[in-house]
Amino acid sequence: MSATVQLLTGLEEASRFAADYTAKLARQAVQDRGVFYLAVSGGATPRRYFEMLAAQSGAGAIAWDKCHIFWADERFVPHDDALSNYLLAKQAWLARIAIPAANIHPVPTNEPDPQAAAEAYETLLRQVMGAGGDFPRFDLVHLGLGSDGHTASLFPGDPALLEKTRWTASVPMAGLKPKVPRITLTLPALNAAERALFLISGEYKIALAERILSGRETASLPAAMVAPKGGTVWVVAQ
Repeated sequence: MSATVQLLTGLEEASRFAADYTAKLARQAVQDRGVFYLAVSGGATPRRYFEMLAAQSGAGAIAWDKCHIFWADERFVPHDDALSNYLLAKQAWLARIAIPAANIHPVPTNEPDPQAAAEAYETLLRQVMGAGGDFPRFDLVHLGLGSDGHTASLFPGDPALLEKTRWTASVPMAGLKPKVPRITLTLPALNAAERALFLISGEYKIALAERILSGRETASLPAAMVAPKGGTVWVVAQ
């Protein structure tokens, strides 16, 4: 695994580093290709990261009109539900920046069921990012780390980990907290990204990240299976 680690004091510093890193990649992608594709995750940890993305200004400002925002995973709830990853990102970040609504691509959780939502999201991804036979080419995927080693909504032992061709998958509610179904990008879709950024905090998660990075006893952990071609950056709030 090609990985670099940034150990920072507290979530504030870690979030600032993650936002600055994202801004740097965004500026480079827009300069090189005229567009930046970013997929983000939810949970409690990234709120400050989102707020700092919204605060990017001056010489380091992100050309948000050239950026397209997606989600690495989402809970199967309405977009205005408190559990929605989209809602968190909207409140902390997207509602505060000048980005066209057409550049924001939440998971369509208004579909009849999670499987239909996953299929509709893959269709949307193909429409925006190209309908080729491979996988989406995100410039950066922002991810978290669960205490069980899950990332996005890819959980240890779940059949979604075995998916080889689909870009998205639905995940049943069994064993999850909160107990709602989810939609996730698949492992091949994550690994097709240029880079992945893990932003983590908490003593147990830090210890788990150390095990993953050292290669100890982690072959079955989804987070250990994330290996995009440009490598991963682990931003750790100590």
